[in-house]
Amino acid sequence: MQLIKVITMPRKTKFSIAKPKIVKSFQLAEKSIYGLKELQLFFDRYRYSWDLAQSMNFEQFIAEAKREIGLEEQIFNFPRQKKRLFSWGPNSFRELLLALGPQAYFSHYSALQIHNLTEQLATSHYLSIERKQPTIKAEDIHQTAIDLAFKKAQRISTNFCQYKTEQVFLLKSANQGQLGVEQLLLNDQEQLRVSNLERTLIDCSIRPAYSGGVLEIIKAFELAKEQLSINRLTSYLKRMKLNYPYHQAIGFYLEISGYPQKDYEKILQRFNIEKRFYLHYQMKETSFSEKWQLFYPKHLIING
Repeated sequence: MQLIKVITMPRKTKFSIAKPKIVKSFQLAEKSIYGLKELQLFFDRYRYSWDLAQSMNFEQFIAEAKREIGLEEQIFNFPRQKKRLFSWGPNSFRELLLALGPQAYFSHYSALQIHNLTEQLATSHYLSIERKQPTIKAEDIHQTAIDLAFKKAQRISTNFCQYKTEQVFLLKSANQGQLGVEQLLLNDQEQLRVSNLERTLIDCSIRPAYSGGVLEIIKAFELAKEQLSINRLTSYLKRMKLNYPYHQAIGFYLEISGYPQKDYEKILQRFNIEKRFYLHYQMKETSFSEKWQLFYPKHLIING
């Protein structure tokens, strides 16, 4: 008697059966990058229309989606919180980073790179997220308080993590109502939220350590010369309610970077110069500009 071997095909899982529906849902979604909570909401919204197994929980769905439909997970281990991001389809690394926080935008050195205002290739990425509390300008700050603050090193945020060969900083910034933050389309494919030219140069002047230092900022002002709007720059300075007289540093940068006299004199016309100020924190050897009432590193060579 001849034995017949019966080959049984493996039974399809409910996820495999639902796979075309799941892919279609991702294709039709308005976004392709999700934080953990956003993906949870997406899962909760569609799980019954996908007809998944009742026993499948959210983490099991993630594991299946990574295996079956190419969902990608990236983990960022920040000191206070581990952040998990999920992406489906083609996305750039910078687009992925913007999903690390609500209304996050590229600032400081990252914004300089996006605007082509640096010739360096930085491996640190700076994203700013505004605080919810409105910015309240402090009362007039005494000269002794300014001197004391700038004799110390600039405070550097500890809220950063290492991701492969890159560092990612998530900075808490003052609430400025997203002043000067814009959406840029780069190379017809990369959608990025970033501080515009004028806001970037102000932010870099305020926090030089996040911007490559004084020499890099001078180079950025030089490269921005054909695009920078002095009127917009001074308007932002008026509206930002800054506690320190950063307009003196910015006027100095404009002059040392070779801007026309009529440009940097707008700073002198529109702002009072009542205090001595500093171009950077914890400078060891300094020179002093009478015009801007500003201490700056002695190694800088300027006229006037």
